[in-house]
Amino acid sequence: DEPATPKSLFRIASVSKLITAVAIMKLVEDEKLTLDQKVFGKDGLLNGDSYRKYKDSRYEEITVQHLLDHTGGWNSKKSDPVLNSLYVARIMDVEPPASLPVVIEYALSKDLDYSPGKKYCYSNLGYCILGEVIEEVTGMGYEDYVQFAILHPLGIYDMHIGKSFYDERYPFEVRYYDAERTPLVWSYNG
Repeated sequence: DEPATPKSLFRIASVSKLITAVAIMKLVEDEKLTLDQKVFGKDGLLNGDSYRKYKDSRYEEITVQHLLDHTGGWNSKKSDPVLNSLYVARIMDVEPPASLPVVIEYALSKDLDYSPGKKYCYSNLGYCILGEVIEEVTGMGYEDYVQFAILHPLGIYDMHIGKSFYDERYPFEVRYYDAERTPLVWSYNG
């Protein structure tokens, strides 16, 4: 029963992928990376220890462009673990919820569903990996870089990455409601 106002903050969910894409293109514009750069492998942008353990050699073919285009090689219906961090935490034997690097490490332990660049399939995982690329290339946290390089120059100061729990909401963030009879699911087992 609380009316929305111009100060009301709403979550943008997958619209955030557009912000990630703008951040990547800003790095391209600033000549910090190129779209044809490999993401994984010896010469990949993400080549730290946890990103070197991949099951499928086709991971070495994935480029920044593939991730932007949702053509990285995952079938989101069966192999995109981003929204299943409890399962990933259990499999990887870590405290839930699994962190993004752990989720990526889990994904790397599986075969790709398609060769990179061969088939479009919407991918949350691909865009999470782009977030890691942004952090690696800039040496800044994802949110810090986006605010510094994209949002603040446009005069946007009240955009933030949302928190998980109701009591962690930002000032003016709206309350969310499920549709009637929507079953509850565990998203975090704390």
